[in-house]
Amino acid sequence: LKLEELITTCPNIYSSIKPIMKPSGWVNLEPPNNVSNEFFEDWALLFEKYPSRFYLGSDWKENHRYYDITLTEHTDNLRHLIGSLNKETQESIAFNTAKELFNVH
Repeated sequence: LKLEELITTCPNIYSSIKPIMKPSGWVNLEPPNNVSNEFFEDWALLFEKYPSRFYLGSDWKENHRYYDITLTEHTDNLRHLIGSLNKETQESIAFNTAKELFNVH
């Protein structure tokens, strides 16, 4: 099944968006963005079509050997990525989906 099929047939499936900042070496796991910090078009279209099914996941681990940037740089990268989407999608992915999903008020 493709992700869009899962989204449309399973109303309780949500996904975090975990951008890559450098190649990870994963096989058969497509990242949502390229190494130039831009969403791939197919992912951006999916996010904008189903914004309430995605939320931002940074997975930041301080002093982790994988990172060669600071938390501030990482946050700036996330803002750049999310900023490329329409305003409603930005708000949903950056805040509203997680707020509703995890019942945070």
